[in-house]
Amino acid sequence: MQAHLVPNWTTSVRETYEFRTIIFTSENGREQRSADRMTPRRQISFSPQLYGPALRQFKNLMHDRGAAEITIADPARFGISLLEDAEAGAEEITVGPVAPWMDEGIQIALSGFFAAEQIGLEAVAAVSSFSSAYSSGFGGGRAVITLATPLQSTWPAGTEVRPVLRGRLPQSVDASFITDQHAEAAVTFAVDPPSNVPVLAAGLEHSLFQGRPVLLAKPNWVSAVSIQFDTAYEQVDYQRGIIANYLPIEYAARISQFNYMDVASADIASLLALFVDMKGRRGEFWSPSWVTDFIPASQVTSGATTFVVRGTDTYHSYADSTVNNAIAIMKGDGSWIFAEVEEMSLVSSASGGAFSSGYSDGFDAPLSDQFTQITVSSPFEETVARKDIAMVCWLNLCRFASDTLTLDWRSDNLAQCLANIMTLETNAVEEM
Repeated sequence: MQAHLVPNWTTSVRETYEFRTIIFTSENGREQRSADRMTPRRQISFSPQLYGPALRQFKNLMHDRGAAEITIADPARFGISLLEDAEAGAEEITVGPVAPWMDEGIQIALSGFFAAEQIGLEAVAAVSSFSSAYSSGFGGGRAVITLATPLQSTWPAGTEVRPVLRGRLPQSVDASFITDQHAEAAVTFAVDPPSNVPVLAAGLEHSLFQGRPVLLAKPNWVSAVSIQFDTAYEQVDYQRGIIANYLPIEYAARISQFNYMDVASADIASLLALFVDMKGRRGEFWSPSWVTDFIPASQVTSGATTFVVRGTDTYHSYADSTVNNAIAIMKGDGSWIFAEVEEMSLVSSASGGAFSSGYSDGFDAPLSDQFTQITVSSPFEETVARKDIAMVCWLNLCRFASDTLTLDWRSDNLAQCLANIMTLETNAVEEM
């Protein structure tokens, strides 16, 4: 059964992905994790506007649907358009821009405000301009789509084209009638697994460090970044004035809630692709803390294995850490240098840095040891002046702290998202 539901973009379209991970945690905090789902469940919530014929079709659908599967045009996928008129009986259509969800074997929907037609997609064949103009995967080029079945209706240029989803509406659906021929519904569409529509940016290659992907989707500061510091100690109260405290887990965890606000689909795709590849909480990846953890006191020198930061607190707090074992250095152009920490030591000077003589280390003692020298496991491959270092922070081994990720689409190419990231002890790479 086909439902023609056009989202009302005065409110957002919420797209939720959910895995299911079983986690066994030992007394000392070590985890064993297994994924019960290899593909995520997907759910889309939105408020379609229903006028005239579309409203009557919706009421008929609600009357007849029973437990049957329903198909809709995916409201959370980047829409493309017909670039040329398509006549009834046509077996090819020309569309643009090229969307990353286009693939052989899926169904597509051509739709206007009051009508829609769902057809099969037999193959995607790019015209000559496609191969040269299209490179990023989002928003470029044009393509000729060969259809499995001819069009039954004539569609003008500009008609919207989206992939078709199969699933079900909930048992109860609410509609608010504004007039006798105009209503707004609140629907939550549960996509039947497995979905035939590729995940946004499926197969996207991640930056790697020591055999694991690195989360480089940059959160922004439109709203505050929330960080929870978790030290799991146990307290025993003997009820006679004596209290004993124990530390079964010898390391502190940090759970960061990163905000991705009003982010283009190309950027939000890298976060979603990592979430899907990690199968929610199952997998492990590296992530910068995205806050300034160090103030550099020296430059990065090609061929060197040391890097000096201001203060001695880094050494005293983290020299024996099992969590903080790598650093991330962001350059002024936004690119990164990642390095594994081999050891830390106290030094009294930093070559090439103005702070070697001018820095007042009033909070640290002794004053003769004003700096922490970080020795990395492999020599740096480039030289970066201290003035060209934008940020230095920890690079932590992490996992997602939730099996659910929700994308709140403000338009079909602009979304916001909150991602919860939890730090882990550094450990050897395991096969997924």
